[in-house]
Amino acid sequence: MNAVARRALAALHRGCGALFGCALFVVLFTGCWSLAGDSFTLWWNGVTMSGEQRPLAQLLDDAKAYGEDGAAPYVMLPSARYPVIRFCRAPDDCALAFSAVSGRLVSLTAPTTLLVTLHKNLFLGFPGRVFLSLFGIAFALLLISGIALHGRRLRQLLQLRRRQGLRVLLFDLHNLLGLWCYPWLVMFALTGALSGLGALGTVLLADRVSPGAPQRVMAQLMGGAQPAPPLPDAGRTLAQTMAALRRQAPEFTPQTLQRAPDGALLAVGGVTRGIPSSALFEQFRFGSGEQPALMRRSAAHQGPWTRTFIAVQPLHYGQYAWLPRAAAAVSALHFLAGFGAATLALSGLGLWCLRQPQRRAARFITGVCCGLTVAGSLLLAARPLAAFPAAWLFWGMWGAVALLAWRVWPGWLLFLSGMASGTALLVAALGHMLSAGPGLYWLDSALLLVSAALFAAGSLLWQSRGAWPRQLE
Repeated sequence: MNAVARRALAALHRGCGALFGCALFVVLFTGCWSLAGDSFTLWWNGVTMSGEQRPLAQLLDDAKAYGEDGAAPYVMLPSARYPVIRFCRAPDDCALAFSAVSGRLVSLTAPTTLLVTLHKNLFLGFPGRVFLSLFGIAFALLLISGIALHGRRLRQLLQLRRRQGLRVLLFDLHNLLGLWCYPWLVMFALTGALSGLGALGTVLLADRVSPGAPQRVMAQLMGGAQPAPPLPDAGRTLAQTMAALRRQAPEFTPQTLQRAPDGALLAVGGVTRGIPSSALFEQFRFGSGEQPALMRRSAAHQGPWTRTFIAVQPLHYGQYAWLPRAAAAVSALHFLAGFGAATLALSGLGLWCLRQPQRRAARFITGVCCGLTVAGSLLLAARPLAAFPAAWLFWGMWGAVALLAWRVWPGWLLFLSGMASGTALLVAALGHMLSAGPGLYWLDSALLLVSAALFAAGSLLWQSRGAWPRQLE
C-alpha cells in the first residue's frame, strides 16, 4: 500500500471512528451485560441457584398451587444456568415464574434490564433495533480499515508500552485488542447488522408477498416439519411424554413447551447438539386430528442461506446451549471478546480525543463513555438497597459525568471513572457473594474480572500522569 492510499485509509478509519465510535461503545458495553440479561435478573433478586431441581411433574403441580390452570400457551423450562420455570401468554409476556429448586416465586423485573434494553433497541422498540443494526455496518467498516492499516503489526501482539505516554499506551492497547479479538469482532459486526436488518427485510418481504397473511412467509422461512418416529413409551401425562422424548432424541435439549387451550401438548422447542439454532426453529410438533404423526422441524433440514439466517441470533447473543460440552468455555470467550471490543472502541476514541482535547466533540465523547461506565457500575453496586429509583440513579449519574467532562481533562476523567467503576463492581460482586452465596459464581467472576481490568487501566493511566494538563483551557 502506497503512502497516499495509507493516509486516505487512516483518515477514513479516524473519521468513521469519531463519527460512530461513541455509539459503538454504548452498544458494545451494554452488549457485554445483555449476554447475561436473564441471569442478572436472578442475580439482582437473590434467587437460589444451588440444589437439585424438582421434576417436571412436581413443577406443574406447584404451578397449579399458584393458580396456573394450564391455560398458559407457553411454558419456558428451567435449565442448569437458569433454574426458573415460567408460564407465559407469549414468549416475552410471562405471568408466573418460580424457582425450580426452591419453588419460590421469582420476579422477572430488575433495574439491570435498563442495560439490556439500551443494547437491544435504545428503548425505541423495533425501529430502534433496526437503527442499531446500522452500527454493525459501521463497525465492519472500521474493522476492515483497521486490519488493512495494522495487519502487518503481528510482532506487536504482546507489546504494551506503558511508560512512553498516554497516547502510545492507548495506541498499543487498541492495536493489541483489535488483532487478538478480530474473529469475534467480525462476528459481532455481521450478526449485529443482520439481527436488525434481517428482521426488517423479513417484515417487508412478508408485506409484499402475503399482504393479508404475513405469517405465511415466516412459516416458509422456518420450513416444513418432517415425520419423526413415534414415541412408543409416551404416557398420558406431560412429564411422561417429555421423558419419552428425551430417550428417543438425546441430542435434543427441550427449552419451551407450547400448549393448546385445553392443556394438550402441541410442540416442544429447544436446541439440537451441534446446530446453531433456537427453540423457534428446533421443534417437535405433536399430532392433532388432521396430522396425527409426530413431526420434527430443524435447521438441519434447511439450505445454507436459511441456516445462516437462523444462526444469527444464537451467535450474536452468546447462546451456546447447542454446544453442551463447551458452552461454558465458549460463553466466557464470547464475554471476554465483547469486553475487549468495548475497550477497543474506548481506546480508539481516547486516541482521537487526545489529538484535540479542547474540541467540544472530544469532551462529549469522553463524558458519554465514562458516564455510561460509571452509571452502569453504580447501578449494579446499588443492589443491596431495598428500594431506590434505579432509573434516576442510572440516567442521573450518566448525565452528571457527561457534564463533568466539560471541566476535567479527558485523562483525569478516564482515570477517575475507571477507579470509581472498578470499586463499584468490586462491591457489587463481593456483596452478592456474601449475601446470596456462590450460585451465580460465573457472573460474580465476570464482575470481578472487569473490576480488575478497570483498576489495571487506572494504574496505567496514573503512570502516565506526568503528561496530563491540570485543567482544560
